[in-house]
Amino acid sequence: MNKETGGIARQLVLGVVQTHDPIREARLGQRCRERIAELAAMADQMTDKLNAQGKGETAKGRRACDRGAYSRFTRAVAEAKLTRFLKADLNADRFSYSVDAAAIASAGLFDGKLALVTNAPERIRAHALNGFLALVPYRVMRTRLKPKGHSASPRTALDLLGRIQRHTIRIGERKLDGLTTITPEQLELFDTLKLPQPA
Repeated sequence: MNKETGGIARQLVLGVVQTHDPIREARLGQRCRERIAELAAMADQMTDKLNAQGKGETAKGRRACDRGAYSRFTRAVAEAKLTRFLKADLNADRFSYSVDAAAIASAGLFDGKLALVTNAPERIRAHALNGFLALVPYRVMRTRLKPKGHSASPRTALDLLGRIQRHTIRIGERKLDGLTTITPEQLELFDTLKLPQPA
C-alpha cells in the first residue's frame, strides 16, 4: 500500500493534444535562422576586428577589446531571446562563441505547433475544440473584412452587430414582434461579411 496516497494507487495518464500550422512553422523557422545568422555575422565581424588588432592593424572607430565584444554579443543575444542557441565562451582567453545546432533542431520541432500535455485528455480536447470553434468566426470575419478595406476588426464588428435586438411584447392576447432599427453601418457589415440581414 502506498502511504503517500492513503493506500490508493493512482495512475497518471498523460494525453497530448496538438495543433500544427505549417505556414507559421516555416515563418518562425525562417525568422529564427535569419536572426541567428545576423548575430553570428556580428560576432564574426567583432572577431575579425579583434584578430586584425592583434596583428597590429588599425581600423576606424574605437579600439575593440574581448570584454567589450563579450558584453555586446551577450546583450544582443539576450535581447533576441536566442540564448539557447548562441553561447559566448566566457572561459576562453579570446572572444569566441558557438552555435548549438542540436538546440536549434530541437526547438524547430515545436515551430508552428501548440502542444498541451495533460492527465485529463478528454477535458483538454474539449477545451481545445471550444477554443478552435471560437476562433473560426474571427478568422472568417477577418478574411472577409480586410480584402474589402473595412476598418472594423472582428471584435468591433461583433460589438456593432450585437446591438441588434429582437423584442417581443405581449399586450393581452396581442403579440408584437420586431427588430431594433438597423443602422447603415450595421447594414454595411452584413454586406461585407456576406450575411443575410435579420428579418
